[in-house]
Amino acid sequence: MTDIVIVGTSHGRPNYLQETFRSWQKAGWDRLDRTWFIDPNGRSPMAHIEEKLCLEFGVVPVLNDRTLGPLVNPYRALSHGFMHGAEFVILGEEDSTVAEDAVEYFEWAAVEFKFDSRVMFVTTFNKHRYDKVDDRLRQVEYRQGYFSPTIWGTWVDRWRRHIEPTWDHDYSNRGWDWNFHENVLPSTGCGSVVPLYSRSDHIGKFGGAHCTPAMFETLRAPQPIYEQSIDPWTLTEDD
Repeated sequence: MTDIVIVGTSHGRPNYLQETFRSWQKAGWDRLDRTWFIDPNGRSPMAHIEEKLCLEFGVVPVLNDRTLGPLVNPYRALSHGFMHGAEFVILGEEDSTVAEDAVEYFEWAAVEFKFDSRVMFVTTFNKHRYDKVDDRLRQVEYRQGYFSPTIWGTWVDRWRRHIEPTWDHDYSNRGWDWNFHENVLPSTGCGSVVPLYSRSDHIGKFGGAHCTPAMFETLRAPQPIYEQSIDPWTLTEDD
């Protein structure tokens, strides 16, 4: 059994955080350890509201003593997970909801692809739209060079060998997600597994670091799946 934990980040948007926590709760995250790293928002009381939300949902809150921002706070969260012995860490965000089978998906993928050297990341977000929901509901595919920052996870060996040493802390590579796209994945020849139907969605229309209301719809999943399924997860055979 792979030891899996969830870590997450937030910055003063408790309305989104509450909706996100509700989705994770429906997905069964109570069986995993979970810790949330909360940036202060000036003198706003929002950080303390988010802290109370964490306690309400059984999440360990960590209030940063200063604003770390969208580059450093995720790094701190992931580092915490791996430093405390996790084999696989999932990174959540305050404004990204998940499907009811998202935890099950991560549990399956963390074991299924643990020794597959092609796979750097397990991702949840898919921009593709199908005409209808069909028997591909629980299928995933491997995409070389692909990464999506909307709810993802990785293993401790990939973290220590490739991700942690190259993390972009200052936008010198346009941010850590662009660094994955443009440097980490090309240099390693690796990619990600992704569900054919998205298991996450972006809900943060207002107040985000990189999202404006005008671009909000372009960052959403066109066909997110939220209900459970009894079918087993499988990797598509045509890869």
